[in-house]
Amino acid sequence: MFEIEKLIHFLPSPKSKSELGKFGTAFAREVEVVAYTSFGDLFMRDKQTNQIALALLVPFKVIPLNAFSMQALIDLFSGNPNAAFETLHFERAVELQSKLGLLGPEEVYIPHPYPIWGGDNSIESYKKGNVWIHVQLVTD
Repeated sequence: MFEIEKLIHFLPSPKSKSELGKFGTAFAREVEVVAYTSFGDLFMRDKQTNQIALALLVPFKVIPLNAFSMQALIDLFSGNPNAAFETLHFERAVELQSKLGLLGPEEVYIPHPYPIWGGDNSIESYKKGNVWIHVQLVTD
């Protein structure tokens, strides 16, 4: 069994879309970041409906989820291991945890260089980096 909390990193307090720079303008509705994946994709919550969506950054895609609370988000992925394996890249995360250690606050696993800049996305290319710098780099 896997520990979903090692794949979804919850923020101590939400981050508003205005704090995301240019990326925040991609959302017409009032949303806030409530969590992120080990690879820097963001869980965004609609402030009006409380629905949570997964914002995949590269390529950009928003996937609405049937989750309206943090516990519902945990339950969604815990109850559907295939989604955790595919969407949260469970196997890659476990391999990187073994190689680089667990992530600290606001850290994500990032390939160096990024594939969009010629990197190969191999396990050996990954390092730890700051999630917010990652968001800025891949979305600007």
